[in-house]
Amino acid sequence: MNENRKFVYSAIVVFIVFFFNNCTQRDPNSVNWDAIEFHLVGDIVHTNDPFLRGLYSPVIIENYIITRALRSELIFRLSQLRNDSLVYIGDFLSKGRGPAEMMSPTLHYAASSNQIVIYDNLSNDKVFYIDAANIQNVFTTNSWKLININHIRNFTYLYPLADYTFLGLLPIQRKATKQMFYYIDLNGIYGLNLLFPTDNSVITDSYQKLQAYKGKIEKHPSTNRFVYFSEMNRYMHIFDFTPDSLITVSTPYTEYPRYSLAADRMNIDRDGDNYVGPITFYAGDKHIYILMNNATYTHLREEKLIDGYPWNMSNCVYIFDWEGNPVKKYVLDHFVRSIFVDSKEQYIYGYADGDESIKLFRYTMK
Repeated sequence: MNENRKFVYSAIVVFIVFFFNNCTQRDPNSVNWDAIEFHLVGDIVHTNDPFLRGLYSPVIIENYIITRALRSELIFRLSQLRNDSLVYIGDFLSKGRGPAEMMSPTLHYAASSNQIVIYDNLSNDKVFYIDAANIQNVFTTNSWKLININHIRNFTYLYPLADYTFLGLLPIQRKATKQMFYYIDLNGIYGLNLLFPTDNSVITDSYQKLQAYKGKIEKHPSTNRFVYFSEMNRYMHIFDFTPDSLITVSTPYTEYPRYSLAADRMNIDRDGDNYVGPITFYAGDKHIYILMNNATYTHLREEKLIDGYPWNMSNCVYIFDWEGNPVKKYVLDHFVRSIFVDSKEQYIYGYADGDESIKLFRYTMK
């Protein structure tokens, strides 16, 4: 009987240890990425070279891809993934002309409302909403719905929410507050409760801290969970959005930007040992995918190569779940400039360009 009790107690202890080890968030600053590393070999997705340009920040709508043609008068390009090929469909929105009159627009896909949202918050307050149920609507501007939102100007980054509202990151103005995130609707701007992190910097001026914490926001496709990643170093914050506050879920990376006041007393100097932030990252329904390398601002300033490639290329994809736990690290067989993931999260696509060729690789995830 005593032996049975010892066995039961031992089993309970083992279960408790196993439970807490698996339920406690692992710190990616100390996690052994090598233990969860997988090497992937890619297939080339064949297509004509000109159609691949602009794949730095693709927007995925099922098997359609919208990319930005940086050097074209027609700003956006619609393509479709069909079997093993990327098929060009057409371009839309003329730069500085037409109904939008936008010089540097941003395009988002709001999956929850199945709408494409286009805006240029650095030059005007126009926001266009396009019904994505029929993807051909991108070519018929008379089907676009125009909403003027007077308060969206001059944020470092915006993310469209439902009912003509936005989540804004860091207003670009001298009188910025200590708040990082703002809720924007048709009536005004409302500061939310997440402030600049306590990073042990002696700099307290909000405008200067803004320069250190510029970054990007991505949203979970079907919930109000967001992920923010700084441009400088590796500060990553996952939070839930409610109508009047942001609730922290986790901070998977807390390698705060290291910076000091520049000689002009206005801007900041970046520590040369600071990591450059992620090259690109992609938010899927299951996971967050980050293309990242170990480039520093010294590499950037001195134009040093990382493993023989420029600092804005890598072959390492780090994957987190939406609780902030490290899941896997993929090492690709090619260095790429950008990644995106299919809607079912079966494939990673990597875009690479060189002196003579532009390629799109497809990797099957393990």
